[in-house]
Amino acid sequence: MGAEPPRREFWTKVGYGLTAAWMVFVVVWTDNDPSHPFFNFIFAVPLAGWITVVAVVKLVGFIKSRDP
Repeated sequence: MGAEPPRREFWTKVGYGLTAAWMVFVVVWTDNDPSHPFFNFIFAVPLAGWITVVAVVKLVGFIKSRDP
């Protein structure tokens, strides 16, 4: 068995990859046209995803710390 990377580092890299993939998808889908309505979501979706993940991690950590 190989050394397992730290979980936080792994999931941070996954988040970076998904963010980059989303941005590339939006650029390709809109043909790099900033006036396209879908282009407005290029930063909003990844930001909402990061905020949601951070909030869930904090909530789960809080709940686990309360349990005996």
